[in-house]
Amino acid sequence: MTSFRALRRATSGFIRVFFRPEVKLRGLSENGHAVVHDWTHSPHEALISRARAEAQSTPNHARVGLLCTSGPHIGECFLLSQSLETIGNSVGSTMVLTPAEGITPTNYRLFLNGTVSLVGDGNDFFKLNGVEEQKAKIYDFDELELLGNQFLVLDLSPNLYSGANNE
Repeated sequence: MTSFRALRRATSGFIRVFFRPEVKLRGLSENGHAVVHDWTHSPHEALISRARAEAQSTPNHARVGLLCTSGPHIGECFLLSQSLETIGNSVGSTMVLTPAEGITPTNYRLFLNGTVSLVGDGNDFFKLNGVEEQKAKIYDFDELELLGNQFLVLDLSPNLYSGANNE
């Protein structure tokens, strides 16, 4: 008896929804979505526009991580995603570092264009795997020293585990 009542209730609900009057449409939006009679916009269009705006405002995924192993920033991990990152102690740098005591402040540029390259500005040098360099490509698990801070380089790019080789 209970199942018959549930079946009758479900059937009557279906019939009411199926035979209810249609919503009057004013027309279609520029992208082909329905606009209801007294509305100024299409809800589908608004949701799509909002999703696109959020996707564009989302920051890029980090492609390189610098994990500080010693120095003033020990324990911090800097995630870098821009094609050009500036590293230094100035406010305008995208990665601001506090120099270790007795270290002269310098600036560096990190390029993320398929390969990762680090360049010292002017006559500024850095240490890569214990060797002083002014310009070098850096790879996953390299040891890097900038402004008295030692970092472990972490490659976070999506192709790292796809079998692609770093060049």
